[in-house]
Amino acid sequence: MNSESKSFTKYLLDNFSLRDNVTYHAEERQGKHIEIANHLASMSDKNLKSLISDKYWNSYPLYTYYRTSGSGSNPKGYYSLIGSAVKYLMLVSQKHRKVFSDHAGGAFRIATINGTLGQDKLKAAKKGLTSGDARVRKLAVSLVPVSDLKEIIKTEKRADVLNSISKRVGYINMSHIEIESRYRWNRSRALANSRFDPDFTRDLLQKKKAGKTIPFYERDVFTNMVYNLDSNSAAFYLDIFRELSSCDPQLKAAFLQKLTGKSGV
Repeated sequence: MNSESKSFTKYLLDNFSLRDNVTYHAEERQGKHIEIANHLASMSDKNLKSLISDKYWNSYPLYTYYRTSGSGSNPKGYYSLIGSAVKYLMLVSQKHRKVFSDHAGGAFRIATINGTLGQDKLKAAKKGLTSGDARVRKLAVSLVPVSDLKEIIKTEKRADVLNSISKRVGYINMSHIEIESRYRWNRSRALANSRFDPDFTRDLLQKKKAGKTIPFYERDVFTNMVYNLDSNSAAFYLDIFRELSSCDPQLKAAFLQKLTGKSGV
């Protein structure tokens, strides 16, 4: 946490008690978020940029069940007021709208995206695609044009963000990525729909023999192979077939029909 974030957190703790939900909601109704907006607006551009770009806000919760910690308010229980303050500031100040859109990170970036409209929202979301906060990236990919997601697909590691991208661009376009997904259904779907790669398949089988934990689903690999092979190439993959043939009688029959021209074998 940098000095500006420490100062801002102290300001919140000193001026806004969140000891219980009744007080919390009463404060919102009394317009406390406007006081926070005015405080942010009173800061120099340099200090404001330092505050809202601090990595501390990448881990700041958007909601907390416990609003108190021991002797006072929870320093991480203020997002609702912060979000309302940023939204108000976006409404009344074009200058601050630009500062937040260009520099906000973490919880402040989420508040910025949610607090802007139209092309400003789109601009704020596009800048959020490379955020260090996965929550920001997940929100951003739900808003930007599909064409803007091509680059992030190559670098994104978080399974939940990739899942959100998949819903936008179509899972068939992401099979090569979803094979490594932590979600069982995504891996299964990817193995069935990806381009058949005999080297990749043999590698999976070797890892299976070695007892390594791998994203492997025998039926899906077999389905992929049988679907993509023609009668002229089936014979080249008998080694794979022997490793997979026990998993599904129908797939086994389909492979042998392609191999021999006879069904029901």
